[in-house]
Amino acid sequence: MAVAVKRLNPESVEDFKQWQLSVNFLGRLSHPNLVKLLGYCRENKELLLVYEFMPNGSLYNHLSRSMNQ
Repeated sequence: MAVAVKRLNPESVEDFKQWQLSVNFLGRLSHPNLVKLLGYCRENKELLLVYEFMPNGSLYNHLSRSMNQ
């Protein structure tokens, strides 16, 4: 299984808040239109989020391309 790992800066208050929200909110959601949060880690000054890998890119990239056409 391919995964995507997002590393956040533990020194940044904003990144820590994003990490907490992702763990608390996305960890409970299951929807076919949302990327699944598979796991997370907070250890040794590391904040990691592990998501399912989406091979066709991000929603942002798809929307940006369609608006520029």
